[in-house]
Amino acid sequence: MLKVALDRASIPQDEKEKVVRIIEQLEDISIDNSISRLSISINNDRLGYVDLTPFMQVCDAFLKPPHWMRPPTYYVTCAKPYIPETTLRYKRGEIDEINCAPYIKVNSVIGVCAQYAMRMALMILSPKAPTVPELISEAINTALSGGVEREPDIGWHPDEIHHFFEISGYGVFRYSRSQLRCDNCGHLVSDMRMVPGIENIYAYVESGLPVIIGVRNTKYLPWWGDGDEAHALVAIGHTLDGNGRVDGIIVHDESTYPYQILKEPLAGGKTLEDVIFEVIAPVPREVMVEYQVARSLATQFFDLDEEDIIRPVLIDSNQIKKWLGEGTRRRHLEAYDLPAVVKEDFLSAYMDRYVWLFEMRKERGDKREYVGDVIVGAINPSILGFVMPEQRIYGFRDGSKGPHAKHFDDAV
Repeated sequence: MLKVALDRASIPQDEKEKVVRIIEQLEDISIDNSISRLSISINNDRLGYVDLTPFMQVCDAFLKPPHWMRPPTYYVTCAKPYIPETTLRYKRGEIDEINCAPYIKVNSVIGVCAQYAMRMALMILSPKAPTVPELISEAINTALSGGVEREPDIGWHPDEIHHFFEISGYGVFRYSRSQLRCDNCGHLVSDMRMVPGIENIYAYVESGLPVIIGVRNTKYLPWWGDGDEAHALVAIGHTLDGNGRVDGIIVHDESTYPYQILKEPLAGGKTLEDVIFEVIAPVPREVMVEYQVARSLATQFFDLDEEDIIRPVLIDSNQIKKWLGEGTRRRHLEAYDLPAVVKEDFLSAYMDRYVWLFEMRKERGDKREYVGDVIVGAINPSILGFVMPEQRIYGFRDGSKGPHAKHFDDAV
């Protein structure tokens, strides 16, 4: 697998030959399942990473780049298959391959971390991402319009990142550690649903969306060493433990290297909650329903046990109709089938342009057993449909009416 990835990489042939010699030395080494990444260096010059997933699909761990992106020439191409059905954007063909989520290296002369993180996120979202100097100029002009002078070497504040996503045509959901003081008792309180935890980050990353993460201090990041300042990262994927549950976030750090893994325990025994103070997630402008709101509606439909795993995806509703209406298989799940009349109902069901899909599954070793789906509107917070194969029931919204339960046998 490593040689295939290397063969497709956009690096000079003489460098490839050096890496091949390194790989040949690894062929007799037993690799434990806990290893997920190899770092390749030549004469202490790091070329990049080759990522291994011995027991999990790659599409669960990384975002694919937009189809018009090319991988940076100085990182080995991952060259792994992914299923384009999980993306918000249309892809040609049924299977494409992961190259590298766009990564840019900071130029200390013209920018700082927040501006570079912003550009990196926009590169993933759009083929027309502004340059870092353009972002800096925009920040200066915005500040001047408010009567404030702004130095070009000052990093953006979360409000500025939020503002630029909006003027670039995206909606924004923010999660922070900020607190409000209660008018009655005077105590500081926070909305626990809106904290910048790993679950909230995962929901957007799994949907193919980059997420800006603000950390309090670089000294807590395991790849930094000495450091003592706030920093911005771009979340582009996640890791899974042996039970198929999310246990870390994969980030690009423009000041160091791509594909760093942010997971507990961090330096000094810190938790992610201690370190992450802000999360900014861009979404399509039409999306109005935040993840936790959608989840609270979806989980009312399932009596979940400890084995059940929920996979949230913000997705174009046309893809839902392919999965539930046309019977297109989700390759990351074990094969399942729905009655023909059930499929016909979902083809005609009303749905918002974007929806939150909550896919339920059980991990059975290397197999993933389909448990069911709940569909929540991303424009209006309401249940648009559900499928429970074990109970042999389903429901869908018919016009202005809410979903009503129907039995598989009654639909025949």
